[in-house]
Amino acid sequence: MSRNRVNGKCQIDYEKTSRFTGDVKKAFGVAMNMLMPHGFEITENTDTVLAFRGPGSFYFSNSQNLFTTIPQINISARRAELSVEVEFGGIRKTKKYLIIFVLFLALFHLALFGFLLVKEQEVLILWIGLATFVPLAIIPPLTTKFLKYQTSKSLDSLLHNMIVLGE
Repeated sequence: MSRNRVNGKCQIDYEKTSRFTGDVKKAFGVAMNMLMPHGFEITENTDTVLAFRGPGSFYFSNSQNLFTTIPQINISARRAELSVEVEFGGIRKTKKYLIIFVLFLALFHLALFGFLLVKEQEVLILWIGLATFVPLAIIPPLTTKFLKYQTSKSLDSLLHNMIVLGE
C-alpha cells in the first residue's frame, strides 16, 4: 500500500487531541466497533495505542462512507488525553483522478473542436469552446476541500463518542 511520505513518515492530514480521563479500553472499543465494519484492520493494539489500516479507497459515491477513504488511523491515550491522527490517502487519489479527468476532457474537446473548426478558420469559436473548461479547473480543489471537511467532521464525531462512551 502506498503512503504519501514526508521525511520517511506517513503524512498526517488530520490530528485532534481532547481531554480524556475515562476507560481507555471502552474508548478503543468504540473505535473498533465503528471502523472494523468498514474494512479496517487492527495493526497495533496496546494499552495506550490503537492503530488501524484502512481501505484508503478512491471516493466514488455519495452513499460511500468517507471512512473508507482513510488508509491509516492512529489513536493514542496519553497523559489524560485521547488523540487521533489520520491520513487522507483516498481523498488524494480522488483529487488526482479529477485533475486527470478534467485535463483529458479539455484535450478531447480541443482535438474535436480543433479538427472540426480549424478547417473553417473559426479559431474564435475554438477558444470560446475551450473557455468553458476554465470553471472545471475549480472542481478538484473544491471537491477535495469538501471531502476533507466532511471526513474531519466524522472523525470529530468519532473522537467525541469515544470520550463520552469511554467515561
